[in-house]
Amino acid sequence: MLGSGKRYLFVGEGNFSFTEAFLNRFGNGFASSITATELKTKEQLNLETRERIDRLQKLGVKIILGFDATNAEQMKKLDLPVHSIYWNMPHNGKSYHTQSIPSMLIRFLKACRGVQNCGDEVRITIKQMNQRLQSSQRPSSYSAFSQGYEYDIVKATTVASYGLEKKKPFVLDENCQFPGYAFDVTNASAQRKAHNAQTFVFKKVEQIDGSGPSVYNEETIQRVHSRLVNKVDQVDCRRDGITYKRKFFNITTDEASTIEEKDEVPDSADEQDIVDTQSRLEPDLAGFLQVYDPTDEEKPYYQGMQDDSLHSKYYAPSRSNVKDKEPDSVEIFARDLDEFYHAEQSNFPKQRLVEETGLMEHDKQVAKKKRRYLETKDDGDLVELVEEMALRSAVEYVTRKDKLGSW
Repeated sequence: MLGSGKRYLFVGEGNFSFTEAFLNRFGNGFASSITATELKTKEQLNLETRERIDRLQKLGVKIILGFDATNAEQMKKLDLPVHSIYWNMPHNGKSYHTQSIPSMLIRFLKACRGVQNCGDEVRITIKQMNQRLQSSQRPSSYSAFSQGYEYDIVKATTVASYGLEKKKPFVLDENCQFPGYAFDVTNASAQRKAHNAQTFVFKKVEQIDGSGPSVYNEETIQRVHSRLVNKVDQVDCRRDGITYKRKFFNITTDEASTIEEKDEVPDSADEQDIVDTQSRLEPDLAGFLQVYDPTDEEKPYYQGMQDDSLHSKYYAPSRSNVKDKEPDSVEIFARDLDEFYHAEQSNFPKQRLVEETGLMEHDKQVAKKKRRYLETKDDGDLVELVEEMALRSAVEYVTRKDKLGSW
């Protein structure tokens, strides 16, 4: 979001090559609008970085060293408001096992909230996969692990009341959108892990709750978050990788560049249709659709949510194994699903779970995944089946929230 009169804050700049590359791309006319900061002091920077800082200052960029962007009081000393805040590859040099990066991002976004108005944005660029996983063709697994476990940006942005606006690819090889940019690594392996990255564009909203049609519902997001993010290791995250991306980070399509060269003007007709549709739904559903982003094929399942024939979409009366089931069968399924996510798979009554899929067996995707699992008896196929069932049944969890408090 570039425009005259706007203030830009770059944090964690390291060697300040991003600031320089930014101006090389968009022009030195933006220099006086940029404040570029770094936690290190001048004495801790190498000669090349100090020389780059001198060049930037001569152009009009404001440089602040020893600046902690997670400190709300330091942030409030800036020229306010700050319209766009950028942090590329946030890291504190510690292993992801310490889980210190998520708490750092929470502090950062809370500090951002104190210097921005609603509608202002924060852009966070994080790596998506490393070469080892790329060669084994599991990009979605590492993406979920990076987004959900290392950074946990779902929780961070939810706590600070920032909504995900879009995501964009950030290329770090010879095709980089910002030629000359080389991020300052905090450990030897970081550079190898960042050949594929994404910029997540978050916008400040009034609050993340159920008070309006276009805001994110914190409770809904946290329900998804608790199922798919609170994993003990990378293996667990890999298991839920596809689902994690589908449930949160696929609410928008990738775009061609990290930064637009002009203010972005939405397609008013298409965007208004979306807003009008959401405004007719319960707040929980609006938040739910923000998280789940159903495909065109899936949308019919959600459009009939307030229809009196809701249960006919999930029950198959002609099937002997389900025709006598009472409506609370969905609650039974929800409890089973909850048990699945909280218990060791080896201890879970798998056959009972498979039998419960009769509630939605008329759905082609569920039936396909059920057949695959019955053929292979593979835990991975079971997980895919359960996730598909969860997606089809999620409408029940939302509309019957008073009876299904845990999901």
